[in-house]
Amino acid sequence: MRLWNRNFRHGVIYLWKYALAFFIFAVNAQDAFADKKVRGQAELYTHERYIAETKRRTAIDLTDPLAVFFWILERLPNEVVVYPTENYYYFKFTHMGSNYAGNIRLDASDRDEGFVHFAYDRQYYPWHRVIDPIYRKLSTRDGVMVKKVEALTYAISYKGKRRIFRLNDLTRVKPLSVQIGKDEQYIGPVYDESGVQFFLMFNSRLRIFLYVLNEQNSLAEQLVEKKKRTYIGLRSGFAYYQDKFYDRKILIGVHKHNYYVNNYFDGPFDQLPDNFIKGNSLKRAIIAIYPDLADQVDRFGRYYERDLRVMIKPYLIYEDIVDLEIISTCAQQVKLLKRDYYRCFSYQEEKNTLGINELPTGKTPRTGQLNTPGPFLGCKGRAQLIIRPNNLGTQNSCTSTNGKNIQ
Repeated sequence: MRLWNRNFRHGVIYLWKYALAFFIFAVNAQDAFADKKVRGQAELYTHERYIAETKRRTAIDLTDPLAVFFWILERLPNEVVVYPTENYYYFKFTHMGSNYAGNIRLDASDRDEGFVHFAYDRQYYPWHRVIDPIYRKLSTRDGVMVKKVEALTYAISYKGKRRIFRLNDLTRVKPLSVQIGKDEQYIGPVYDESGVQFFLMFNSRLRIFLYVLNEQNSLAEQLVEKKKRTYIGLRSGFAYYQDKFYDRKILIGVHKHNYYVNNYFDGPFDQLPDNFIKGNSLKRAIIAIYPDLADQVDRFGRYYERDLRVMIKPYLIYEDIVDLEIISTCAQQVKLLKRDYYRCFSYQEEKNTLGINELPTGKTPRTGQLNTPGPFLGCKGRAQLIIRPNNLGTQNSCTSTNGKNIQ
């Protein structure tokens, strides 16, 4: 009896071990399959498919924003993921030989009030500049329902079509402590529409912003070192400088073509970390540079009286790798102190200069752009912080309100 019990017990143990091994194998296989589905195989895009798209004749009235909105909504899957941190869900389509682009946006400032922003038009090209894209702020008065399902998840319904929009949850995304400078404050994570991620930092002593590349996960592109400490992203054209004091790369340039056609690679200035800004941290940083804005902008840097937003763009717009030498030359100065080093990464296009402006202490300009006072090792300039259209996106103008971020 004891022998039978012992054999039975051993048999049960062996069966349990085999069952556990099979379960682990099944789980691992399922995870591998799921991971393969996420990563997937490379998509093949053929010229034949491109030609077919140019021949499409879609039955849609492009002059009717609600008709286009419904047409877009019904073609989306039941659930979608909104990656960019200013909550734009971008789309493109071809109609009668013309390429169209647009977005559905769940703005952090008013989505909980039931609003969704919708914009589209023919795609922007150098030979065809979109002057006034079609834009509507939609709500229940248009028959469009926006409902919060849970944190960072919203349902949009219109004419019987209901779609779930899951905003990108980057709550736990933070730079390593060794990547944050002594005088720096982490404002929040930036997920650019290019797929490249950044940490938005503010240096309180120098009063400048920096976009630091997030390399914690696999990068969405390959980087090539073109010159010492200067890297270029092959897909995006983004230019980075390897910090000599911290293990990090700082965004120093965006290619001119991408910036002016307003495509996915126009730079992270239009993807601020809206969902993750703590209290008034961004506003405090802005008014530290430009005190006159204290009563003019909200916690997102949006103007109360105008549909504009402060644009945070410390990097330069370059056309050739040579254009980036102004930054590397500044950063490689032998006599440059660590505390002044990061002034080299605040670029002012209008004056083709770096660092800070030679203004008397406390004096600020009245042009809508932000300066910080004092001379610096022969370099002068202004912290690049200018106005951009809010909600409507941008056509890269400091003052225009006509541009929609249709991309």
